[in-house]
Amino acid sequence: MRYRYYVSPDQPKRQADAPSPGTAPGPRLAAAEVEDAIPVLLKRLLRDHDGLVATVVPPRANLDLQQMIHRRADHLTERPASDNPVARRDAVLTLPQRVDLRDEEVPLPLQPQTLSDATAPVTVTRPLSLRRRGAETKLIIKGEQPADLQPDPAMVRAVAQAHRWWRDLLDKRYATMKEVAQAYRTDERYVARIIPLAFLPDELTRDILNGTQPPETTLVELMAGEGI
Repeated sequence: MRYRYYVSPDQPKRQADAPSPGTAPGPRLAAAEVEDAIPVLLKRLLRDHDGLVATVVPPRANLDLQQMIHRRADHLTERPASDNPVARRDAVLTLPQRVDLRDEEVPLPLQPQTLSDATAPVTVTRPLSLRRRGAETKLIIKGEQPADLQPDPAMVRAVAQAHRWWRDLLDKRYATMKEVAQAYRTDERYVARIIPLAFLPDELTRDILNGTQPPETTLVELMAGEGI
């Protein structure tokens, strides 16, 4: 399996994979991080009718032009809002002129004449943060959360296992973690790393079950005792 990443243009190409001794590796973003985030920004931009009119329509423009902008924006929204990944990718490739990820924001200029021949260029700038996680960096768009957010099946399963296995120990169904591991045909070390998830704060547990946990909270971190 191949994994794709975006790296800073001023970062040496080989540094992302094998930095020289004494050199800190530059940040890199998984391609999926960027390609999932940009359609969210495009949807928010195109659905903000009042913001679009205020930004791109010339002063004293007539009502017909404003309504045309609304219709055109609604039509364009179908691609970044689509469940089809090909349509979303097409929106990312054709609607913005370019995408620049800066330290604290992402300017997103649309292609000229995207909304109307008579309108000025439009750029949306959204705040973001880049959170380092080892060699990779997590892209977090502040104030943005996909409407179709779904719980992470692996995290939900791990939390459910933790509660079940801890209950087995409390009820003395099994005496040790080794017996739990044998009963569920898994590794004792894995059981020892999963069971502490039964003691996560109630609020975090609810967020995991609802899929609303912080973006930087991962199963790997929870199993390591981090991110709590």
